[in-house]
Amino acid sequence: MIQAGGQIDGDAVTAAAPQANALLSDASRRLGPALPGVAEELMTAGFDRMLRAWSGAAAASALASIPSVMVWDGSDLGRLLAGAWGGREEGDAASRSLRPLFAATRRQVQLFQTGSVADSPPDCLWGSECGTLAQGFTMGEVGLLTLDSWSDRNGRRMLSERGWSMLPDWLDRFTACRHLILVSGGPLLTPAAVLPDRLGGVLPSRLRSRFSDHWAAPGRHAEWERMVRTLADFSRRSGCR
Repeated sequence: MIQAGGQIDGDAVTAAAPQANALLSDASRRLGPALPGVAEELMTAGFDRMLRAWSGAAAASALASIPSVMVWDGSDLGRLLAGAWGGREEGDAASRSLRPLFAATRRQVQLFQTGSVADSPPDCLWGSECGTLAQGFTMGEVGLLTLDSWSDRNGRRMLSERGWSMLPDWLDRFTACRHLILVSGGPLLTPAAVLPDRLGGVLPSRLRSRFSDHWAAPGRHAEWERMVRTLADFSRRSGCR
């Protein structure tokens, strides 16, 4: 089973962390340094919610009996943190104040989704070499690659150059596979991908923000095309589909 995000209600976690909620709700406050203890408050709130959600008998039985891979997405971050982190500019003041909150969320995600910490990643956490949570698995003739489209995301990109530099090596590990399942966060190929360009001027802001999470969102077309071409080239070379 592939759990593609939403293992925790990020909005509920943010609501239970007053300092983090106040910082994320006011864009002007994000221009200064993060408040002391705000990251710890957010991580504690997330940890408590994870324990409550996953300690029930039904959840324990399902996780113990169904092999699964977990991937995080904007739902795990919550709308406020996901929106602020995904729309930031690298190195700006807002980015610096958001980083401790993002790192706290990422630590708890890694702990609960992979059962590991940053200093001791499992073999499947291929992205640990470049600072992401990308994972890879080979199951007979089928490969599974889950990309981390959040660790290095900003308003201009989904993956960083260090992530892109590792992608060819990751794909080469699936050369003997007949099929590759790619979990890329937002869908790479979807009819909805053309809507922001064609209808962006008339779509409500709520819907425009939904489309901004896609690979083919306005401003990300070059990166989207790069990913499609990279995958197509790998498929032609290896015969993997």
